[in-house]
Amino acid sequence: METVGTKPPLRATDRLRQTVAALAKLLDQTMSDIQALDSELQEHTQVSKETDEAAAIALDRQVTSAVERIRGEMKAQLDVERAKLAPEHLRVAEEAVEAEVARVEALIREVNSVIDNPDTELSVVIRKNAERAELESYLKGLRFRIADR
Repeated sequence: METVGTKPPLRATDRLRQTVAALAKLLDQTMSDIQALDSELQEHTQVSKETDEAAAIALDRQVTSAVERIRGEMKAQLDVERAKLAPEHLRVAEEAVEAEVARVEALIREVNSVIDNPDTELSVVIRKNAERAELESYLKGLRFRIADR
């Protein structure tokens, strides 16, 4: 018996159908939310990847800049050290050349004494003349080196 203005009681199957329909609707909404979140996550992942790449490029540029700056500083420092050592190096080199000149002059004197000796055989004199010519050429080169400084 139905009364006016009241709903008839639902049967168990109707209630079950309503519950299943409500759950299906809730499931559809949840799936839609998951898809939206997944899309948003993919977008954030792409942005994060691009940000990471940009940061890596910026870091690479900073490292390159630092290396170039340090390289320049080290070159400048090396140039200063070379400039400090240059006079000493030149002095040592000049002393070595002067010592070699003295040694060669002594050898030429020895060769001249052998050549000037009347007891020296002609073949020895000829060899010593060739030796003296080589030593005199070498000596001219050494003197040119000294004059070049």
